[in-house]
Amino acid sequence: MDKPIVASYTTFFLKKEMRHIYRQITGLREFRTFVITKDRMNEAEYPFPDIEVLTEKRGRLLERFKLKYIQRQPSFFYRGEDVPLNAALDRWNCPLMHIYFGHTGVYLMPFLKQWQGKALVSFHGMDVMPRENERGYTKKLRELLQVIPLVLARSQSLVKKLEALGCPPEKIRINRTGIPLDEFPVAERNFPKDGKWRIVQACRLIEKKGLPTALCAFARFHAK
Repeated sequence: MDKPIVASYTTFFLKKEMRHIYRQITGLREFRTFVITKDRMNEAEYPFPDIEVLTEKRGRLLERFKLKYIQRQPSFFYRGEDVPLNAALDRWNCPLMHIYFGHTGVYLMPFLKQWQGKALVSFHGMDVMPRENERGYTKKLRELLQVIPLVLARSQSLVKKLEALGCPPEKIRINRTGIPLDEFPVAERNFPKDGKWRIVQACRLIEKKGLPTALCAFARFHAK
């Protein structure tokens, strides 16, 4: 029996730091998926057989440049971009699209309003935050949460932020980022002979990464 099909839409497939997206797309078992993207990147690191790369005519690219950088219009879906997207979905006879990241959902909302299929959007963190440099963005994000039938969130804290933006709680599902434990062999560790424990936290130096919390927690651990 053929598996049901879902399109996985991500603007970039994939940036170096988007391994968690690759794991999710390649980890599907009960569904078959193909990727729709505007920019194919890092092919050797993220191989995938079924990819639809959306291309735009030169005139459309110039129009986008004018709207975004000269008229300073928000990065919303522009008229005419629906043609290659519709064509890709039609080729696969696909009734369902999973859109990665909330800001991409906002960008695609004009298309979603007229598309006959269904779409869900997954939120991963920064995509629930306001964008002061994009006029009307938060209003559009609130509207998106009313338009789409299903919203995925990585954590309970994201669920609370989505609810604060007006998303009906019954639409939200927790979809955690799984860790492939078989890729990390067990390493035996002993109590350091000199008693000097060490900690490494790799992240961007921004507030939401919780560096002060990590330092305070390690200090408490070290004291005991």
